[in-house]
Amino acid sequence: MSRPIACHAPLALVSAFLLALPLPASADACTDRLAGQLMRLPHGGAPYEALTTVDSAGFKTVILQRFQHELHYANATIDPKGAPEILMHDGVTYMADGAGGWSRVHAADPAEMQRQAAEIRAAQAAAILQASCDTLPHDGRTVDRISGRIAPVPPYDGELAILYLVDPATGNEVRTEMDYSINGVAMRATFDFTPAPGLALPVPV
Repeated sequence: MSRPIACHAPLALVSAFLLALPLPASADACTDRLAGQLMRLPHGGAPYEALTTVDSAGFKTVILQRFQHELHYANATIDPKGAPEILMHDGVTYMADGAGGWSRVHAADPAEMQRQAAEIRAAQAAAILQASCDTLPHDGRTVDRISGRIAPVPPYDGELAILYLVDPATGNEVRTEMDYSINGVAMRATFDFTPAPGLALPVPV
C-alpha cells in the first residue's frame, strides 16, 4: 500500500537539510576522487620515469621505472646492483643480455594483460573503505594529497593503504606511497614520478 502523500513533505524537508550539510558531500567527493586515481594509469598513460623504492622484511630495492605506454616499459634495478634490466614490449618480457641485446623470457597475450590490469584497478576502486583529501607543500609547491584504505583485492592479501600526491595543474602523480602485503609479507613502496614526454624505449627484434 502506498504511503499518504502528506508524509512526504517532512521527508523532503529533512532530505534537503541533509543535502545542504558539507561533510557528507565532501566525503563522497573525496571517495570519488580516490576511485578515479585508482582507476587511471599513472600520469594518465603518458610517458614517465619513476624512482621506486620497495621495502620488504628489512630488505630495500631501488628501481628506475621507465614507462612509454601500458605495453612498453622497462625496470632497471639501481640497488642492489647486478640485476639485469627488464623490458616489456607488447606482452613479451625481455632481459638485458649484457652485450647490448635482449633475451626473450616470457610472452603473454597483451590484450589479456590490459584486461586483467583494468579489472584489478576497477576492483580496488570499488573496495574503498576510507578516503581523505587535503593539500600540503611538497618540493616548493602545493599539491593535492589523496589517501585511503582499500579492502583486500588480489594480488594483495590484506588491506591496501595508499597515498597520492597530485599536481593540481596537471592531475598527474608527483609521488605515490603504498603499504600492502603479498603472501603474508608486508611491503612498502614509494614512487617518485617525473614526466618523460620524449621517452623512446628500445624495441627488441
